[in-house]
Amino acid sequence: MGAYDFPLFQTLYEALGPKGSMKSLVNPYCFGMALSKPRAITFAITHDIPNNKVFENLVMSEQQESLAYTYLLGRDGGVPLIYTDLDTSRFKNRTGKPRWKEIWLEPSMKARIEFYHHMHGEPMTMRQATDDLLVFGRGNKGIVALNKSNREKSIKVSAQGVWKELLSGTIYTALSGNIEIKLRPMCGAMLVRHR
Repeated sequence: MGAYDFPLFQTLYEALGPKGSMKSLVNPYCFGMALSKPRAITFAITHDIPNNKVFENLVMSEQQESLAYTYLLGRDGGVPLIYTDLDTSRFKNRTGKPRWKEIWLEPSMKARIEFYHHMHGEPMTMRQATDDLLVFGRGNKGIVALNKSNREKSIKVSAQGVWKELLSGTIYTALSGNIEIKLRPMCGAMLVRHR
């Protein structure tokens, strides 16, 4: 139990809530709001949360959980746990199917896992942080952007070359040393250098 990063989960849960701030995710470890990087098993949900009435209020919306996984698999530190079940919790997704059954096979989750493996060992550097927006780099190989607001955001990030956004497949080409990323409401982006 000491390895499960409950402090980071609580920080993430609050940050993604309507009154939370994405600024709290800049460096939660330095404020005691996350376990140390080599020790932590990070998560957006565990088996206890949807399967126990007392914890059901900690189940995030699908959009919040999607942002949480983008953050956890995009950041440097910890080993992410991807929760799945055989519909024991009886929670359904927006299409009426079991919410977490074989979630690791979904294209967006496969893309997040690909990013996580591709960025192993790359340092994390913050680019932007507001109440609704968080953007960080992973060395010179990756960029992660999260928009928790209910409005589309357009952000400029310093970069060179051509980049591929893994969650949508969109290609971005840097112009004058910047790429402009359009983020839909309650969505994230994970970019890797394409060429």
